[in-house]
Amino acid sequence: MTDPAATAQRPEARAGREKPGFRADIEGLRAVAIVLVAVYHVWVGRVSGGVDVFLMVSGFFVGASVVRSYAQRRPPSLLPYYRRVLGRLVPPAAIVLVAVVVSTWLVLPRTRMSDTAEQALASLFYVENWYLATTGQAYGAADVSQSMTQHFWSLSVQGQIFLALPLVLLVLTLVLGRRATPKVYLGVVIGLFALSFAYAAYITAVDQASAYYDTGARLWEYLAGTLLAFVIVTRPVRDMAFWLRSVLSAAGLTLIVATGVLVDGGAVFPGPLTLLPLLGAAGIILGGAGERPTAVGAVLSSRPLVTAGAYAYHFYLWHWPVLVLVVALRDGRSPGWLAGAGVLVLSAALAWATREGLSWRARGPEGRGVPQGAGGRRRWRPARLTTALVVGTASFVFVVGAAGGWLAHMAAERRAVLGGGTIDAQVYPGALTRLDPVLWPTEADVAPFPDAVVAREDWPASDREGCAAGPDESRLFSCTFGSEGGALSVALVGGSHSVNFLPAVDAVAAARDVEVQTYFKQGCPVQFFGEDDDREEESSCDVWSRKVVQEVIDSGVDAVMLTGTRPVAGDADGDEVPVSYRAAWDELFDNEVMVIAIRDNPWLPFDGAECVEADGATECTVPRDEVLSTPDPLSELAESIDLLYALDLSDSFCDDLTCYTVIGNVQAYIDSNHLTATFGRTLSTPLDETWGRATGWW
Repeated sequence: MTDPAATAQRPEARAGREKPGFRADIEGLRAVAIVLVAVYHVWVGRVSGGVDVFLMVSGFFVGASVVRSYAQRRPPSLLPYYRRVLGRLVPPAAIVLVAVVVSTWLVLPRTRMSDTAEQALASLFYVENWYLATTGQAYGAADVSQSMTQHFWSLSVQGQIFLALPLVLLVLTLVLGRRATPKVYLGVVIGLFALSFAYAAYITAVDQASAYYDTGARLWEYLAGTLLAFVIVTRPVRDMAFWLRSVLSAAGLTLIVATGVLVDGGAVFPGPLTLLPLLGAAGIILGGAGERPTAVGAVLSSRPLVTAGAYAYHFYLWHWPVLVLVVALRDGRSPGWLAGAGVLVLSAALAWATREGLSWRARGPEGRGVPQGAGGRRRWRPARLTTALVVGTASFVFVVGAAGGWLAHMAAERRAVLGGGTIDAQVYPGALTRLDPVLWPTEADVAPFPDAVVAREDWPASDREGCAAGPDESRLFSCTFGSEGGALSVALVGGSHSVNFLPAVDAVAAARDVEVQTYFKQGCPVQFFGEDDDREEESSCDVWSRKVVQEVIDSGVDAVMLTGTRPVAGDADGDEVPVSYRAAWDELFDNEVMVIAIRDNPWLPFDGAECVEADGATECTVPRDEVLSTPDPLSELAESIDLLYALDLSDSFCDDLTCYTVIGNVQAYIDSNHLTATFGRTLSTPLDETWGRATGWW
């Protein structure tokens, strides 16, 4: 998605010229594409394919222009080129990011500020797509948990291509010299297109969530437009029969409109099915290549659509943050027809104000306006400082200062508050108050510790690098905790929910002379799936699970410790022991390995830190029977298996009826299901008693 002004040529270009010029029908196509994007975001919650059309159109204008200039041995001067492109794209984007930062502070819980600050900076510097990919944030429909800058991923992809393509061609020119002929340049574009398409097909099949944001996997869509620009000037296209152009235009528009209905782009793009909207766009562009406009071309060239197309970039910038804010103000409810229409109208008004405001020029040095342009429209001769430069620079500086300042403040808060040291247990007893409320009472009128905003960063073992495999890795990473070389040895294995209990396990093991070897992988409990499972292929988690089970068998540890339950699948209440967990444990039992399974902490139906920040601790509770089954399914199972020992710490989170988010004046939850390291450390006493009683080790 880019500013139409950054891509369209002057209107005097004609069909049959040796390069594509201004095409009113393509400007109208922009309007159709952006309407599809917005409508699907507001009311459908799926990907429409409109963004892919924009990416292709950018390649048609900008990419083809750059390649052609190199091929004609008149490469663009890079500094003016970058100044022109960034000068059109950055100021409106920076203004929107200012609004995102300010509205997050004023409207959303403060717990969202760190994520907003990080993503605002990533968006401002055109790396938002990689931020989303590396943090494992899959593309999703608008809800209160979504970032207001999620849509900047596509702008980041295009910005990276805009910057990189001229540099690649420049290197090619310097290397090949006189041998860099037009055919060579075109061959390079075709080769890059083929490589990117093949890569997109592969990576989409392997890891579609990350591929969705991958610039390399998106490059072929841009280059498809570049290649189309070279095809469109050939004689067969220029001489195409009117009836054939009409068919191509009609079929193309139908295909673009139908893409969101036919496929869920969020689940299959940028793989081969992305050809659906791109072929549709190609049909419209080819169909409009002649002198006589087709029926579809005439509609797309109408003044309302052409005018709307001119504001498409600015509308795209505004529609998503406006939508997320409306959803937040509606307490998470998706907008209906009236609220959704309000989102579109407000976004359109903001787009108009942004574009018109930035296009204003100051009076000339003499203070007299000089009329310029056709149609009698008066435009002032640019002064040294334009609105776009002043406002864009100020907005850029504000985002960098506000976002960077917040992140620096939070880093200082983390160092001061979350150093991992001890806290006053009389004031902040945490789980101890559930163990003995008389000995460890909860003092009234004490603010939860850590503060809900700081709690967002209070991850267990955050100071230990290299202890966990990433989402896509299957290698084993191990770290030692507890008492190194202790009399007993335990392997603590699993995903983030095993890490939840690491602070308590570490403290107990150090006191009881137990060595703890950890094997963690993000998002991966140890589980085996059978051949009758309906999953299509083996994941990195499956491979890792089998590796870690074999590793602990070979290591000869005294026991394997892990989480043994999970919320019941579907909409049912309570927790259960998944069959896939049992299958992995059976492999350990067959090799005479003891399994110490901890009943997982309750999973809340809301974000714990955000709830406390917004509503206070007393409002952030959940009925016990909604999140925990009675009786405990893990303890029941342990009664029938000799090598299985169940540790149930549920009473540290809940009383007979209610489970809490703040326990003993300690903020227990980072989000809906992960525990703060601070609260985890307060679990050491109940864990020590439960662990010793279950195993008889002390």
